[in-house]
Amino acid sequence: KRDAERIVNHCKAAFPDWWDRIGCVSKQVHIFFEGFKFDGLRSACRSHAQAFNASFLALGLNRSWSRFAEASGPKGNEHVANAVIVTDEHGLTFAYVIDSGWFPGKLFPQNSFAIRRHDPDGDGKTDVFALPKISAEPNYEFRSK
Repeated sequence: KRDAERIVNHCKAAFPDWWDRIGCVSKQVHIFFEGFKFDGLRSACRSHAQAFNASFLALGLNRSWSRFAEASGPKGNEHVANAVIVTDEHGLTFAYVIDSGWFPGKLFPQNSFAIRRHDPDGDGKTDVFALPKISAEPNYEFRSK
């Protein structure tokens, strides 16, 4: 927990934007484990993912969540990363996969809102690189006006 708070304090001081902070947390988790010898029951992937979860929680971004995401390839190539779920200023939830071990700081769209945002024409290529606007206190209502 102390390491997560140290990482978050660094990222909050370095970046005012929430997306930059999330990327910073991922990169700092990666740096934290550089040179660490993983042996026995310790998994590099699970350790990175658990550390990211703890640090993401410490960020304190309301209406957001981080969880483990199965990111395995073929059998024998088990892997775990994180799914980050955030709420934009209109109340839509966007899910991204972030892998602090293999691709620190990079986001991969996971749910339909995120995929349609970045690939509105559905051709499988990223057309929109801007991330949805998020804030500590999303300002939206579920009631129609």
